[in-house]
Amino acid sequence: MHRTHILLALLTLGGAACVPFPAPNGPQLTCATPSADTSGWSRIVDSSGFSFLLPPGFRENNVEPVDSHVRGFEAEGLTLSLDYGRYSNDLAGPHEASEGHLECPAQIGGHSAVVLLTWPDRMAYGVDAAWRDVRPGVHLWMGGAANTPNGQRALLTVLRSVRFDQP
Repeated sequence: MHRTHILLALLTLGGAACVPFPAPNGPQLTCATPSADTSGWSRIVDSSGFSFLLPPGFRENNVEPVDSHVRGFEAEGLTLSLDYGRYSNDLAGPHEASEGHLECPAQIGGHSAVVLLTWPDRMAYGVDAAWRDVRPGVHLWMGGAANTPNGQRALLTVLRSVRFDQP
């Protein structure tokens, strides 16, 4: 198992959603789903030269790096991890379109990215994004899991809020 996915295995999924979204049985997220309202969110500035927004209620976990810069965050019903380095997941592997999976190419923070949305088989709604070659040979992967579509939309908004200090 790739170490970034090991971070996701540390899920602590609670009960509350933090961002309004259509009815619980409403439509699933798509590549065109609008971002959530970020009023009251905090910008987290990372020492590796990028930043992102987090909704209130997130706390940072202590994560031991292996061979790259890693961080982990959680809030009730939500987890978020990031991995920045040469061996970070660039999501370049084959991703077959399926009923529970959607791949969205995007421009985020002035860089090309790929965003993957997944729907639960048993546990969580997932969101992953990778920015390949932020610097030559260095990738940023961010991903998270939520226990509701509301939380998935919040995580999608977090990933879309990434900004890099350098183009």
